[in-house]
Amino acid sequence: MGASDRPQRSGSRPAVGRAFLAARGALEPLSRHELVARAARDEVTVIDVRAPLEFEAGHFPGARSVPLPELAARLSELPRDRTIVAYCRGPWCVLALDAVATLRAAGFDARHVDEGVADWRAGGLRLEVGA
Repeated sequence: MGASDRPQRSGSRPAVGRAFLAARGALEPLSRHELVARAARDEVTVIDVRAPLEFEAGHFPGARSVPLPELAARLSELPRDRTIVAYCRGPWCVLALDAVATLRAAGFDARHVDEGVADWRAGGLRLEVGA
């Protein structure tokens, strides 16, 4: 593949990735720093949409485990008066994007974080372990 055959980059994502995210209305994720600040002010409810075993291995402090396949059936557990922030495995994982689409379709204010636990661990963010 020559240089002219590669997807053009704009920011940190290739153009193809940006087009995919734009189609899902997800170009403005919450940053790690904004997530930490808003969680500290108790302004958001954070949900981890990965599988339960991944959640137990490490998750954002105070996050709720709501695996994506269970989300639609568990919407009544989530507060409607605050922003719901979903995260999954990282920038190329679409679970959080699917969760945001489900939440918005049900009338929730929802955002996603485009980093995941591995990024947070590498960045020195304290994680909780266990259920």
